[in-house]
Amino acid sequence: MAEDKRAVVVGGGLAGMVVSLELVKRGYHIDLFEASCRLGGKAGSDADPQLFDRHGEPDPRHLPEGVESDHGYHVFPKWYTNMRALWQDIGLSAEQVYEGDHYLDLPPAAGGVRQPFRREQSASLTQLQSICDLLLQPDAAVKDLTLQAFLQSRDYFNPQRPLSLNDFILNALTIGDADISSYAVRNVFDQWLPVFADKNWDALRGSLDEILIQPLLRSIERWAAADGDGGFALHYNHRLIGLRVSDKGITQATIEGPSGTESFSNLPIVVCIPQEVLRELATSELYERVPQIARLHHLRSNPFSAIDIHFDGELPGFPDEHFTLTDNPYGITGFDISRHWPRLKAAGRTVLQFVAARSVDFQGLDGGGFVRKMYHEIGKHIPEIPQRVDFCVPHINVEVPLFVNDVGTWKYRPETTTPSENLFFASDYVKNATDVTSMEGAVRTGLMGAEAVRAAFSPQDPPVTIREPVSMPQAFEQLRQMAGDDPVEARLRALGWLFGQLKAAGRI
Repeated sequence: MAEDKRAVVVGGGLAGMVVSLELVKRGYHIDLFEASCRLGGKAGSDADPQLFDRHGEPDPRHLPEGVESDHGYHVFPKWYTNMRALWQDIGLSAEQVYEGDHYLDLPPAAGGVRQPFRREQSASLTQLQSICDLLLQPDAAVKDLTLQAFLQSRDYFNPQRPLSLNDFILNALTIGDADISSYAVRNVFDQWLPVFADKNWDALRGSLDEILIQPLLRSIERWAAADGDGGFALHYNHRLIGLRVSDKGITQATIEGPSGTESFSNLPIVVCIPQEVLRELATSELYERVPQIARLHHLRSNPFSAIDIHFDGELPGFPDEHFTLTDNPYGITGFDISRHWPRLKAAGRTVLQFVAARSVDFQGLDGGGFVRKMYHEIGKHIPEIPQRVDFCVPHINVEVPLFVNDVGTWKYRPETTTPSENLFFASDYVKNATDVTSMEGAVRTGLMGAEAVRAAFSPQDPPVTIREPVSMPQAFEQLRQMAGDDPVEARLRALGWLFGQLKAAGRI
């Protein structure tokens, strides 16, 4: 094994695993350090979580054998170009993926009776106008505006009927119109709309750990075993406790594990840990030599809470598709995973996963308090809760929040490379073309981190393939150029284009 082809990867989430995969492919020996006892991070699963009963009290039982509980349900939009390439790389089969068609709305129950599911409400003409207007804006026009500020500044805004894109897209995020950067939302639409006429999202037919994380780990191990010069060592329960940068610009990382501490320097170090953890390592020395770490204090994270509810039998009438609980202040959406996961389907018991996009209010709750709150909110739409509940698995996720795209934060987000020649960053808060917090952003920055190591330490190796985001058709790019001279005509033509896309997708 060549001594100059070793690397340390800190953080066993999706980004860190992608870094490891790409570097072992190129003959590196990787030491992957993970602070917890499992891989995947926010894209992972718990095999033996704390259960709660229908009253919100701790339940001493365990999950059925072979069943895991995800950090929260995840959908995979068609614009996840690098995630889909990773699926192919690790051998994900078509049978392991459910291709979603559309979203549904579930109105509140009436007279104690669950109401029928209905197709989500089509976007209004004003919403479509606002999207077109946003898409035509240059960076400088949206970088320092919240989405709400952008919407309220336009000539179609009616103060008696406030305009929102929240239900149209932001239920997938942890932040609402009043805070999120209009720049970030524009970038989401930029990637999403070119594939909007397709069936737009997928879900996995099993837990994230079973379908994604374990196959990814096996792929890393296969590549490491196949290359006589490379290797892979996985270290659980090891935490990064210090970074030091010498006068020569070399970083030393100190990692603490069950047997003590160990330091690494003079080899690539790729840090793939949450920003709220990384920034706590800031020191006066790092402020001077790696100022990106100090700037992380400008970034904010919010929890993205979730709950799995296992019922005492089958509840009829639930669809294959994702659904939104309408008129809910917490942005709760649900999915019947028992219709898709083979082990759950065979058991004949309904299991619903829910996530609450706006869950900042839950941070003061303990497990039982969170469970009872979610029972109350979901029970307004599904009156079988809690009477038909057998047990549930709560994930408040306060300890693992998601980075949020506040206005003005782009300039504070770190680059992949740093002033230290052997220190690199990878995580979805790192500047990247995907922009918003997502598994696509984690995969993309993992690829970016691996490519940065390759370029700096083994330029003779083949480059890491990083797929560009899907792009708007050339006709729309021409409208962007037109918008500087004739914004009204550009907006009208863009609206016609978008209307055609939505009609083709059956959304209007």
